[in-house]
Amino acid sequence: MKKFIQGIAVLMASLSISGCSKIVYTHEQVMLSYHTKNDVIKQFGYPDQKREVRGTTEWVYNCDSASTLFNSKTKIGVNGSYNGIPDSLRIANVTEFTDYTKYARFTFDERGNVLKYDSGGVSFAKRKANPAATVLVVLGSVAATVLLLGALINLNDLPVW
Repeated sequence: MKKFIQGIAVLMASLSISGCSKIVYTHEQVMLSYHTKNDVIKQFGYPDQKREVRGTTEWVYNCDSASTLFNSKTKIGVNGSYNGIPDSLRIANVTEFTDYTKYARFTFDERGNVLKYDSGGVSFAKRKANPAATVLVVLGSVAATVLLLGALINLNDLPVW
């Protein structure tokens, strides 16, 4: 009986540890999912600054918390929280980018394909709900609790020797 209770306890512990009912997309996976200028515009809006360098175009998004809300023309906020900022078509053409503490930068080829990205001080990692895993964790926890309680009740009914 003692081994049964220990088994139930291990089962409950493993269910609580495996309670990751979310699938996590890392910052890198999210950033690599943008393949074209249109993909980037749909997610981030138009950039705060852009520059042309040897046949490529670079866009920078200002994600600094102190300046994003009032100075940025983009839809991007700090750490992936977006805000719709109007008048996003006035992009500053620059030869050198402003040094933002928090930023996202994309480099495009002449056809508008993303060649690379760079970012600093931000994380655009996304979590996607996984309802099936959540239901399994809850049902498993309930079943383990019922079994443990049943074992404890039956343990109390055993004769003392």
